[in-house]
Amino acid sequence: MESRVYRLLVAFCTFACVVLPLRAQSSDKEAAEKLLCGMESAMAALGCYEVQFDVVAEGYSVVGRYVVNGTDFYLAADDVELFVADGVKYEVNATKREIMVDGVESLGSDIVSNPTRGFTALLKDYVAESAEYEGRRAVRLIPRDGSGSSERILIVADVEGRMPAQIRYISSEGAIDVHLKSVSKWSELLPRFVREKYADYELVDFR
Repeated sequence: MESRVYRLLVAFCTFACVVLPLRAQSSDKEAAEKLLCGMESAMAALGCYEVQFDVVAEGYSVVGRYVVNGTDFYLAADDVELFVADGVKYEVNATKREIMVDGVESLGSDIVSNPTRGFTALLKDYVAESAEYEGRRAVRLIPRDGSGSSERILIVADVEGRMPAQIRYISSEGAIDVHLKSVSKWSELLPRFVREKYADYELVDFR
């Protein structure tokens, strides 16, 4: 049986565009980009940091956490762990007792499958607009013509407008909501993949 987190990662890659259910403010591109930069800078200022999150989609949810240090990260959610370091991704599936190895180019662009990708990197493929969602400041990202992107994204700030608190990926099939429950500095070493810990797991190398 496929894990819930695997189904979520697949869902991130299969979206098609629909209208966002939110109350939009005036299209203020500069203010929207400034808010994105501010949230990105606040997270980067922590150096190595941990995020506790949950993902809700299609009537089920996944709880997890990830630790980011520059371009490397570790993620744990349900029965799946991702170890990404030095350009290599190790995906460990406890249910299948399997390890899949691939390059970082196989990572997605959403915050769960690739939390190291900054918000401002999205501006290459999206146009940012100021918006409001449930009384909080937000940025609505609409795909640029010819970008190849299909989903629309809503990034909602916390009450202080400093850190991201929620990210919505909206498609014709519904919405995937990522709730960032906490963002805090991580003072320990980034967890690394150690083959000996999974000695009886099958290893499949796609590189």
